[in-house]
Amino acid sequence: MNTLTKTEIVTHNGIFHADEVTAVALLKLDERFENISIVRTRDADVIASADIAVDVGGVYDVNKGRFDHHQHSYTGPMSSAGMVYEALHQYGGYCDYMSSPCSELWCTCDTGMTTIRPDISWERDLIKEIDEQDTGAKRNPDNHYCQVISSFNTIDIYSKAQDEAFDEAVEFAMGYWSRKRAKALHEAKIAYRASNIKVMEIGEVTVGVVPKGEEFIPNQLIKAEIVVQWDDNQSNWMVNSKSNLLAPTGYATEEFCHKAGFAGRYLDKEGEIDLKVNKVNTKILVR
Repeated sequence: MNTLTKTEIVTHNGIFHADEVTAVALLKLDERFENISIVRTRDADVIASADIAVDVGGVYDVNKGRFDHHQHSYTGPMSSAGMVYEALHQYGGYCDYMSSPCSELWCTCDTGMTTIRPDISWERDLIKEIDEQDTGAKRNPDNHYCQVISSFNTIDIYSKAQDEAFDEAVEFAMGYWSRKRAKALHEAKIAYRASNIKVMEIGEVTVGVVPKGEEFIPNQLIKAEIVVQWDDNQSNWMVNSKSNLLAPTGYATEEFCHKAGFAGRYLDKEGEIDLKVNKVNTKILVR
C-alpha cells in the first residue's frame, strides 16, 4: 500500500454503489495514486494481478492492497469505503487529515510546527453511513450522498456507458470530498487566527480588534463582546456588539450606528475610533 509504483485499481463491473466509488475516489485523491487507472471486472485472473482490488476478490489485506468485505471470513462493520479510508489513515503515511503529507505545514500530526486541526468528524460520520448502507445495517434518506452516487448508474449496467458513469461518479465524489476538505481546512485556519486575536478589557466590556490587512474573521469566533474589523471595500471599521451595546456618538467619524446597537461603521482618527459602548464614550486603539 505504501509503494509509489501501483498503477491499477480493480473493482467489480455492473451496478456500483457509494462504497467502491468513494474508496476509489479517496485513493485517487491521495497524490501517490492520483494517476492510477481503473479496471472494472469480475475476472478472477485480472483481480488477482491487480495492484489494488476494491470491493471485489474476497480478501481484506491492507498490506496487499485488498479491500473486500463480502467474504464470510470478514465479520467487521466496514464496507470497502471504510477499509480504504482507515488504510489511508493508518498505513498511508498521511496524517489524520489526509489532504497533505505530514511534512506540510497545515496538518494535524505533531511536527513541532504550527498545526491547524481541521474538524474531520464529518468524514468519519459519512464513511460510517456509507458502510452501514452497503452492509445493510441502515438505509440513508433519498437525498443522501449514497443515493446521489447510485443515481449515476445507467439502465444497462454492463455497457460501456455504465463504465463511463462509474468514472463520472468517481469524479463527483472526488470533487465533493476535496471541496469539503478544503472548506474544513479553511475554517480551521480562520479559527486558529481567531484564537490569536488579542482581546482587551475596556471597563467591563471585552474588545477584540482584527488588525488592518488581516482576512475577515467571523465575529462569533472571536471571544470578545465587541469585535472591530477593517473593511477594505468601504474603507472604514466594522464594529459588532454581540449584546447590542453600541449607541450613536454624534461624532463625524461615525458613519453608521444601528438603532438596535449591534453594529456600526467608523472612521479612525490617528489610529483610534470613538464609540459609545454601554452608554459610555470609549476610544478603541486600532493601530
